[in-house]
Amino acid sequence: MNSERDSNQTSLKEWINIATIIASLLSLFVAITTLFYSFNYGDAVSVITVSVFMSVAVFACMFLSWKGITLIRSLIRVRFYLNWNNVPLRFRVMGTLSVCSKEHGKLDILARTGFRWFVGEEHKLANEKYRIEDDDERKRLQRLIIQAINSDAKINFFLQNPFIKIPQFTAEQEEKLKIHFEMTVESYNEIKNSPLINHPNNLSLFIVDKLIDHSIVRFSVREKINHFIYDLGISFKTIETRTGLVNKPFIVVLNPKEDMKDILEEFNYEIDGAVPWDKFNQNKIRAIKETKEIIGNYRHFSEQRQDKSVNIIHAFVKQSLALDRDNSLQPPVCVQLLVTNQCSNFCKMCTHHRLYNKTEEPEMTKVEIECLLEQITKVGVKTVIFSGGEPLCRSDIFELLAFAKKSLSVGLLTTGINAKGESISKNDAHRIASSCDWVQVSLDSLNEDTYEKIRGTKTLKSAITSIKRLIEVGAHIEVSMTLQRDNIEEASTFQTNLVNDLGATIPIRFKFVHKSDKDNDFLPTDLQLTKLINSLRESNNNNNGYLVDMLTNGFFDKQYLPLGEPVKGKIEYFKRQGFKCHALKLICKIDPFGTVYPCCFLFDDNSSDSTIRNLYNLGSLRDSSSKRVVKSDAIFQNIWNSDKRKVLMNQTLPIHEKACVCCTRHTYQNEYLNLIDNEIKKNKMFDLMNAILAETKNQAQDIFWM
Repeated sequence: MNSERDSNQTSLKEWINIATIIASLLSLFVAITTLFYSFNYGDAVSVITVSVFMSVAVFACMFLSWKGITLIRSLIRVRFYLNWNNVPLRFRVMGTLSVCSKEHGKLDILARTGFRWFVGEEHKLANEKYRIEDDDERKRLQRLIIQAINSDAKINFFLQNPFIKIPQFTAEQEEKLKIHFEMTVESYNEIKNSPLINHPNNLSLFIVDKLIDHSIVRFSVREKINHFIYDLGISFKTIETRTGLVNKPFIVVLNPKEDMKDILEEFNYEIDGAVPWDKFNQNKIRAIKETKEIIGNYRHFSEQRQDKSVNIIHAFVKQSLALDRDNSLQPPVCVQLLVTNQCSNFCKMCTHHRLYNKTEEPEMTKVEIECLLEQITKVGVKTVIFSGGEPLCRSDIFELLAFAKKSLSVGLLTTGINAKGESISKNDAHRIASSCDWVQVSLDSLNEDTYEKIRGTKTLKSAITSIKRLIEVGAHIEVSMTLQRDNIEEASTFQTNLVNDLGATIPIRFKFVHKSDKDNDFLPTDLQLTKLINSLRESNNNNNGYLVDMLTNGFFDKQYLPLGEPVKGKIEYFKRQGFKCHALKLICKIDPFGTVYPCCFLFDDNSSDSTIRNLYNLGSLRDSSSKRVVKSDAIFQNIWNSDKRKVLMNQTLPIHEKACVCCTRHTYQNEYLNLIDNEIKKNKMFDLMNAILAETKNQAQDIFWM
């Protein structure tokens, strides 16, 4: 009813204006006619008549001008302004708030940050002396908003999600936008909590999860839209338009009718699905809490490698942000470098030693490996793992370790046995300890016969001697035990017996054997696995907790362990969930010839006759002409950022059916990385990636090995 009455009143006013103009035109016509008559047939009466009618004519002209302009302005409902500074005051921010207060109206404002409404013009922030507490413009805006709210007006702000990426914006502009948003929210909260506000519920803030190209102001009085401001200036962000004639242009639509339906509907479309600010914040807090719970639930890691879930997730999120930003990868967290295929052991579950001298291509020289280490350092790699084969089979290994330590954090995988089948000397132990942040020694049994049966050499005593010497010189050392048919019954008492032999307690890293290209008579039986689980549960040895957890929670699948596929059940679950190998964003492997591979399992490092390896050759670091590794970080960078790698990273697991079911190294990590990735996708509107970085930055460390 109110709307119809207002409409009728407006129409009546327009008709009165038209009638008045017509009367004025008739008066002017009569005056001109009388003037003509007096000139031709003049007498005293005519002169008086002319004077009267000329006075009427002058008045009619003045009245006509005023009413004509008023009518024209009322008929022109769409107005275009080139420059914000030329806009009538009532359409500017403070004028609009004042009118809203007087009319007890309703304001709906769609904007990117609402900065102009809560803080004022942005140019003042460029002043180094700017202090928010001294900002009179901001205080005045707050007073006007409070005044409007107290007059029973209603004001709703619909602001763009501050975490939405704006394609044409630089990183600096995006940061500036976030600062503006934060200042807006701060001012909004001050108003809501002000003791001067009587109706705080009349002021609302909503978040719109859409890109806002043009801000819109809709002012209504008694449920009828009075005017509509369509701000085009939000897109004018270049230096030229900021300083030129056209500066922040916008359109004002007065009393929008049915013909403006499209513009009105656009406003409704933009605010559709808007989330109240309080709810937005609550949902963001919930998302961060769930993410922190995931980090806390995955607690297993190696003390030596420091591959804690918080470290890996922090690095993964940084990598994901880089990919989102420009589709380029940050350097890998860790590179595993096989310095030789030569090995001092001949394990029954591994034929890697057969790769040595299998091809005519020579392994990398000391100079080449040093060039390689310089390459990965220049691109930003921080950690490297030396492995083989057996690294101690290289006569220059100690020099290489020392060279690597100059710029990298170094880990070493070894059996403790050199090419002559001997233990390391005390001097060697000192050199290793001074170069390596940690050392992992493979030790599959403390029984000489069992050790020989598994390792193919009578070197148990030498291995124990090497471990003792490393302990004596203060090396950070752990022992790795590969569980299989011949040694699985030692697992539950292994640490106790090792302490007795060494006279010291060191961490133990258990892993399960997987298939090789030899006879698989080394695989554990189902009965052995059942006994292992029972004995581990009865043991009070803390080092066994990891193994119990992996077995009882399905990471090492009891059904598939006897088949040499320890994580097949988990990989099948990953496939159903659409999980990817996110570990590939953080690691790579380089063989003794300088060829880069995604990881050790796609390299198939336990096999000498692999049918898998060549499928995942990412490229060689050796120069195509000289056939040697040269000083050029671009070669590694190109391989690391190659399309082939990115395809593998985005492929649903398993990447290779046979390789990935053996991956005892990264399956655990991939589970929580995929859970985190799902949380990031589900909560994209909260920019969860940056929130995770902020939450983990004080806990996470950049130096760790995977």
